[in-house]
Amino acid sequence: MTRLVPVDDLEDVPMDETPAHPTRPDPEDLDVLDQLRSVPAVRTRPSVERVSRELQHRADPDRVAPRVEGRPRVQQGRDPQAQGMTHVTMPIADLPARVLAAQLPLTAAWEKVQSKTGMPGVDGVPVRRFASTVPASLRTLEHQLASAEYAPLPLRMVEMEKKNRGRRLLLVASVRDRIAQAAVAAWLGTKWNADFDRASFAYRPGLGVQSALRYIRELHESGFRWVFDADIRACFDSIDHGRLFHKLDTWLGTSSPMVGWIKAWVAAPVWDGADVTRLACGIPQGSPLSPLLANFYLDEFDRRLRAAGVKFVRYADDFLVLARTPFDIGPARQCAQDALRDLGLELNIEKTRTTSFDQWFRFLGAEIQGDVILLPFEKKKTPLSTVFVAPVMPPAMLRAWRKGHVRWDQPFVPRPQPRYTLDPTRPCITPGQAMLSRLAGPRHILGRRPSATSEGH
Repeated sequence: MTRLVPVDDLEDVPMDETPAHPTRPDPEDLDVLDQLRSVPAVRTRPSVERVSRELQHRADPDRVAPRVEGRPRVQQGRDPQAQGMTHVTMPIADLPARVLAAQLPLTAAWEKVQSKTGMPGVDGVPVRRFASTVPASLRTLEHQLASAEYAPLPLRMVEMEKKNRGRRLLLVASVRDRIAQAAVAAWLGTKWNADFDRASFAYRPGLGVQSALRYIRELHESGFRWVFDADIRACFDSIDHGRLFHKLDTWLGTSSPMVGWIKAWVAAPVWDGADVTRLACGIPQGSPLSPLLANFYLDEFDRRLRAAGVKFVRYADDFLVLARTPFDIGPARQCAQDALRDLGLELNIEKTRTTSFDQWFRFLGAEIQGDVILLPFEKKKTPLSTVFVAPVMPPAMLRAWRKGHVRWDQPFVPRPQPRYTLDPTRPCITPGQAMLSRLAGPRHILGRRPSATSEGH
């Protein structure tokens, strides 16, 4: 009878004891294999290594044997805190760009972008104009992605005024780039969403606000009466590029063309109407890929809480930590703070408090008290008022950008823009002057930007 090696002892097996070719297993092993086999169409006899892996998996389902060379597998470690999100050891990094580009659902991505409309990017091409040349434009986009000729355009800076009189920074990509990002988000979403924690409800198919509220009710009925209501401060704008890129390299592989595309979209150039700078931190709000990347980045936070036995509900950057007694809230809060600190994030103290179901509190727009959850009446969302929109990039500067003549090594620093008014004490730099400035050198300033402190009217 052929000796079966336990999974934990595979590393201790001498090389000369490993058969060079698949050997015929024992009939007893084949009986077990026939019970485990779920695809009757497979007629080839399994190797001893495969029988060993399946026998071990049956005895210990939480552990999957390491991948045998030549067999793409998904490996998941025992310790979710150390391992993080399940990473794929299949050779995605070895897939050439032409294969990845052919797998992207560009047509479905275009339909999604078209349904949202949105404003044009720096090239000034609106959705309706792109729609007139969709078949040819999608073929060109797929060819550019497949031939490593793809290069995204700079993001167009837009500032919106929120209800609390604050400002929200949006970085708008061109229609072509939004289609590519939406296609990659759909491709990755089919692989990532199944691995995300079940307490994460934002930006996931089939889940939403009502799903999160139902889970809160289940926890309340299970005896969790105390709540730590928290918010992550500037989550999208504070995501560290180094940590995010490391996670992407671990999951996809450093040589994957898709990693190159995502890095180009995340660390993207920004056009503010006067200069082109580099986004050094955060992920662009307004990108079809950003919600998925935010969940991917925060998956480590979810797993840290899950490994510590903390009950929680997270919806994007808003989350609740629930406990049975007020004495359990303190350790749970500290666990959440430590997990966020390791990701370079922090709590928004102004929106954080400890309460209970006996008191009234609001989460995701719902009012919760005891076993009663009141949802507000659905009403049409009023669009945010626009405070600042960067002008379209001048054609000459756009041509220079596409030829690689525009430098953008300076980091982007978001600062409040005036409400379409100029500071009379300082000359405003024009788009033409900005183009000459970038072509002449990194800091040959021919004019000055409008003052960030000037008041709008």
